[in-house]
Amino acid sequence: MAGVLWIVQLVVYPAFAIVPVDTLPTYAVAHARRITPIVAPLMLVEAVTFVALVAMKVEMPAWLVIAGGLTLVANWVSTFLWQVPLHGRIQRGDVDAIAKLVRSNWLRTLCWSGHAAIGMMMVWLVLSRSAIVAG
Repeated sequence: MAGVLWIVQLVVYPAFAIVPVDTLPTYAVAHARRITPIVAPLMLVEAVTFVALVAMKVEMPAWLVIAGGLTLVANWVSTFLWQVPLHGRIQRGDVDAIAKLVRSNWLRTLCWSGHAAIGMMMVWLVLSRSAIVAG
């Protein structure tokens, strides 16, 4: 998801501003229809994977689990309380919502990047602990 968010933040969302106003609603609806089947499963897989890593009960620092949980919740809350409604406004032709979408999406971009780093640390801990047990 971190990679998807960086592409969306730096390429996709800024491109909304160059779409002609009369075709913006059609473009925004097409964007949502095409991006949702990509992003929704990735969001679910990421959430399930995080929960599975925690459930493995491998010893890891509490701060890592807390930070992972907070970034996960921040991503979901930001998505459904800010980005989804802004997409709805853009689909109705609200050009001003584009700048708000780009600005507010930085939170998701940074949180998903942090969550990816946390997830990689957790996987490394699980694998390194498994290697110690197996060795």
